[in-house]
Amino acid sequence: MKPILAIDYGDKRTGFAKSDELLLIATPLEVFPTQPVDKLINHIIDLIAEYDIGLILLGVPYGTKTRITPQTEKVLKFKEILEKKINIPIIEFDEVYSTKSAIDKIHQIGKKYHQIKNKIDSYAAATFLQEFLDFHVNDQIKDLLKEE
Repeated sequence: MKPILAIDYGDKRTGFAKSDELLLIATPLEVFPTQPVDKLINHIIDLIAEYDIGLILLGVPYGTKTRITPQTEKVLKFKEILEKKINIPIIEFDEVYSTKSAIDKIHQIGKKYHQIKNKIDSYAAATFLQEFLDFHVNDQIKDLLKEE
């Protein structure tokens, strides 16, 4: 199966993670500047080609009680722009606490925030991608990712 690319879109930085081809493990990739958006989109297109990505999992911070926040609106606007530039499916995934969860996990292994702050967005993307892999991958998702 083709891997999944997770995107943690932020105001300043965007984090990326990818799954393995068996859809078992999420791995942080990198962090890339969000602005200018056209460079970011070109970078995403490059990642899709480099890793033969079959699906994008876009982290959308819905907030508590699935509220639409200003950040939610920014991410959804980015999704609209991205959909016009690529031809693979994009699935939204609630990532409201993914950065906090990633920081907590980093602390559990004895690292300090300042040691990983430049990579935290990719760890956040890996965190919500792993949750998706563990609890939300079903036959419909697998059909989208089958090799042609």
